[in-house]
Amino acid sequence: MSMVLLTCWPRCARFILSSLFLLGERVASFSFNGDVFVSSTRRSGFRMILYGANDYMNETESTDDRDAIASNVTHISGKLSLTGTFDSSERSSIFHKLRSVGSLTVFDNYENTGDILSSLMYVKGNLTITNGDVLSSRDDFLPNLRIIRGSFVYIDTSSSSTFSLRRSMRNAAANLEKVGQNFELHVSGVHQRVESTAFPSLESVGGSFIISASKSLEVLEIGCFRNLWHVGKDFVISSESIRRISNFMSLQVVEGRLDLNATKNLRSLDGLQNLRRVGSGDIALGSSAVKNGEQ
Repeated sequence: MSMVLLTCWPRCARFILSSLFLLGERVASFSFNGDVFVSSTRRSGFRMILYGANDYMNETESTDDRDAIASNVTHISGKLSLTGTFDSSERSSIFHKLRSVGSLTVFDNYENTGDILSSLMYVKGNLTITNGDVLSSRDDFLPNLRIIRGSFVYIDTSSSSTFSLRRSMRNAAANLEKVGQNFELHVSGVHQRVESTAFPSLESVGGSFIISASKSLEVLEIGCFRNLWHVGKDFVISSESIRRISNFMSLQVVEGRLDLNATKNLRSLDGLQNLRRVGSGDIALGSSAVKNGEQ
């Protein structure tokens, strides 16, 4: 599989963009069969790289081709990777028509504004976010996403020195209903709470539900995960500072194990009143107050 920088647009890929222009008129949307990598920085500008079978380099520059994909693509069969800053007017609405993607990776991504990925509804594979503030923005991130067939994985290893203020996770995937495999939040350093506007519509996770956090994560607000009722494998919360899990009032079924062993400051099991089944029968409690029934 070859790599093609859009400013050197491959001749054999031109037929894809020809669907955008019919008798000189722009067509509203199209699909791309392959992978797309996009980076945007204030210093280096906006770059897009396509990965597609049988493509080869062509020296013809065309920013129109690049902008046509960013503004009009509705389906990407492969992987979309985003990194950098998309806060300027010409970049804040890229992929705003994109409705489905094979997989999505967002890394080292900061200061987003606008409606980037605002129409995305379906991820066939995994959605992975690493070291970025997209889940802490004042703008909604992935507001129309409904289904992830693979796993959702969020990894933030940022230290407090990276950000002057501690952040909250908010405005994240407000309409996400189903994750086919694992749902994982791995947080260290700067996140203090998960707000009620984060994942409020999530109903089922086919694999394991995991929150693994450092001492900085203290609060899961009532509202986040409020519709989660089924976990297909393990339910794990690992954070020394979390004291309440009352936001999981809808949880009814955990097919694997219930693991709260590392949540040593948990004050009670309030929030798990409706849990009817722990399939493995394996329940691990780390808090002495919970173990001793001091609720």
